[in-house]
Amino acid sequence: MDDEADQVALDRLVNIIRNEEQEYNEEEKRAIKKGKEFYEKCKVIEKIKKLSCADKRVEMKLVQLDGESLVTGIATTVVDASVEECAAFQYFLDSREHKKKSEERKILEQQIRHVNSHTLYYSTTRQISTVSRYRDWRSKVTWLKEVDGSICIDFSDTKDTMEEFPVKEGNVLASAHTVWIFEPEDPIGEIPQTRVTFTSRVDAGGNVPAKAMTYISKRFGAVVSKLRMKFDKGDEIAEYKTGGSIKLTRDKIEQSLLVDSFELVFERDRKGDRVSLARGAFGNVLVADYHSTRCAYKEIHPADLSDATLKKFFLELKLIGTLRHPNIAQCIGVVWEMEEHGIMFELCKNGGLDDFLKKHAALGLISWKNTETVEAAHREMAKRSVKKNGTIAMMLTKGIGLKSRWAHEIAKGSAFLHGKEPAILHRDLKGANVLVGDDFTAKITDFGESRHLGGVIEEEQKTMTPAVGTPHFMAPEVFSTDIKDKIYGKAIDVYSFGMLLLELFYDGRISKGFKKGWGHLVIMNRVSKGWRPDLKLVREEDEDLADIIEQCWSQDPSERPTFQDIIIFFDEKLKQLEVESEEEEDQIDKTKKGTKNETIPTERDEESGSDPMSKISLANENQEKSNIDIANKNVRKKEVKEHQGADAIDPMDIFAMAKLQDEKKVTKKRDPDDQQKVILKIASRNEDEKQKVEEITTRDDEYEGLNVQQKQMKAMLGKQDFWLL
Repeated sequence: MDDEADQVALDRLVNIIRNEEQEYNEEEKRAIKKGKEFYEKCKVIEKIKKLSCADKRVEMKLVQLDGESLVTGIATTVVDASVEECAAFQYFLDSREHKKKSEERKILEQQIRHVNSHTLYYSTTRQISTVSRYRDWRSKVTWLKEVDGSICIDFSDTKDTMEEFPVKEGNVLASAHTVWIFEPEDPIGEIPQTRVTFTSRVDAGGNVPAKAMTYISKRFGAVVSKLRMKFDKGDEIAEYKTGGSIKLTRDKIEQSLLVDSFELVFERDRKGDRVSLARGAFGNVLVADYHSTRCAYKEIHPADLSDATLKKFFLELKLIGTLRHPNIAQCIGVVWEMEEHGIMFELCKNGGLDDFLKKHAALGLISWKNTETVEAAHREMAKRSVKKNGTIAMMLTKGIGLKSRWAHEIAKGSAFLHGKEPAILHRDLKGANVLVGDDFTAKITDFGESRHLGGVIEEEQKTMTPAVGTPHFMAPEVFSTDIKDKIYGKAIDVYSFGMLLLELFYDGRISKGFKKGWGHLVIMNRVSKGWRPDLKLVREEDEDLADIIEQCWSQDPSERPTFQDIIIFFDEKLKQLEVESEEEEDQIDKTKKGTKNETIPTERDEESGSDPMSKISLANENQEKSNIDIANKNVRKKEVKEHQGADAIDPMDIFAMAKLQDEKKVTKKRDPDDQQKVILKIASRNEDEKQKVEEITTRDDEYEGLNVQQKQMKAMLGKQDFWLL
């Protein structure tokens, strides 16, 4: 049980180091800087004394003895693990394994206090010899991951904890500066390799027997050897060198999912490099074409495939390989070859839900429901030039109520997983693990932490116990130390969904719901005691939404709703949204109709004054113009039909088509007599109106020289249109 609990905590720390960005204060940055300077300085020490080590794969490169109480040494080795795994193991000072071996290392007492995810205080009391007084060390420990992938852990003396952990009477306060450097090297097949360098300078204080100092220096090699043996994969490396490793892992994959790498065509930029959408846990997410189907290719670097990640990888494939649901990211296939490893998923170029919200939420186009604020944002954006079928154009179409639709779709996808036999628990439901499809559909992805619920195999039952996920989204029973909470159920995903709703509310920034400066350990401690984020802002916007979130957060898993309950809740939300949208459209239609019935003043209105007869005459004149347009169109249709009847043109005969084009130019000037007949027929429908037109034409000297028919035509068509005939 202790080993299992240690592994859970170690895996969580590995995930933090690998994936979570850290913020460092100036003091922490100075400590790391001094640690690196100390490491570089020790590498060029001139006085060298080599020591042998029981582990032949560990080299004690440099050891310097300065008198009886001061020793400086460097030990190096190569470990069969990733830099994150090595660093996590050395930083995990409060592991049960570490405490068990304290007596062996002559540590009489130790206290650890975590400051945040990357810094802690470490205080110890040690016996360095039977004839010397006990020594106390007070250290501040900080780790930092560099851009190049290397990791540094610095152990420096500190006085910060003197009041909390004072030096005991009779003990001597000793001094030490220790630096661990972890540098990635080329993997051996799929097994990652890390070069580890341990550098330490210990001042035990006072007079210390040489024998005791020799023991301390040899401990340098023992500590490094312990790390190497923790992750030793000598057998796997030997198997790989005989060609068995790839076959062994490939056989574990469902044969129907296997795809040959030559079937993929990767998109490339101008430099010829593969186009990357994002960086995943194991490698880049690339864009590829698979038999005319564009897909996202989740690249996997063998250097990251430790035993734990391999197990997680194959379990994820087993779970998602055959899942088919509109709100689950579909697995298309798997490439597993000597030089190429990856999983193919349906392409969702909008990326993760959290990043999508962070990028676009500021526009104000995405909302839970229809509000005056979001309507104003839509009206303002609609005035701008927007790329057709682009992201913003889509948000203008679907943005109102989109958060409610996303929540509804995620709930449906989760209900589908829980409805499988046996049920599938996602165990890491959050915005980063939900993709936004090209049509804005939400699709659940990343099943690396997922498990079947209630497996019949004993080993499968055991996999339900580790505390996994992201602390902000983890249910209290997941990281509980109470044995009754060790086997948990579907309700953990419901809790995570409640937090995901809060993440949606804060536009992809879940940290806004938590106190600033709270690290993961603090969050887990507070949540386990019943603390939850404040929902005041949520309640101000939507009382019902705040209520459903609170239900999902219930401390008692049995009191949380099921995903079927949640689907019903958002069904009602979306129905209400549809009703409001229909009512708004009706109001817009009424407004438009009202506008059409109003008389809009024109220049001709102003010239004719407010005479009612003038307005009636103008309206009739406009109607006549409309009738003439229709008549002209009918004439053109007749001409085209007659022309095509006997002399149909072969579309491939470009010379005949050119000739027809010239003839069309001529036919635009139609016979005036035909046009006059049509116009006179329309004009004679109402004798009274014809008389009014004649009265108008006799008053205008610009009609001089025209016959009666031409005057009537000019009165109805206007001067400009008349001379175009």
